[in-house]
Amino acid sequence: MTLKLNKIAKEAKRFKEEALKKGVSEGDEKSKISREIQEILNKKSYQDNAFEYVYSHLDKIIPLNLYTRSIANHPQFPKDTQIVSLLLFVHSNDKGLLGQVQTSEGKTLIVGLTAAFLALCGNAVDIGSSNRDLAIEGEQKCRSFFQ
Repeated sequence: MTLKLNKIAKEAKRFKEEALKKGVSEGDEKSKISREIQEILNKKSYQDNAFEYVYSHLDKIIPLNLYTRSIANHPQFPKDTQIVSLLLFVHSNDKGLLGQVQTSEGKTLIVGLTAAFLALCGNAVDIGSSNRDLAIEGEQKCRSFFQ
């Protein structure tokens, strides 16, 4: 387990660095993100098998996901622990995973990143909460990211 966590920590660092390198020299960041996502969606290999495409292009998909979240909720960039949490979910695709996150550690952000990743893989994604007020707040926080 420690070996896997070390590998995921290194991967998280690499993906974070790639996401932070993404920048727009001219024009609108949201337009650039929309174009990048549309390019992915238009690829025949993505249309043939979204899941396989996404998992074979994690080096591009994860940084794009992180960058998109940071632009949608500027200036909040995901914390290292949130990126590691996303990667734990990503790498448990065939096993399932239950995670416990303490209060104020960014559950909404982790769930949002994971939901966007799973949707890009071609999955229908529903997010539920036992707390109506937190569900409404979470939806409001993630709305621009999901758009």
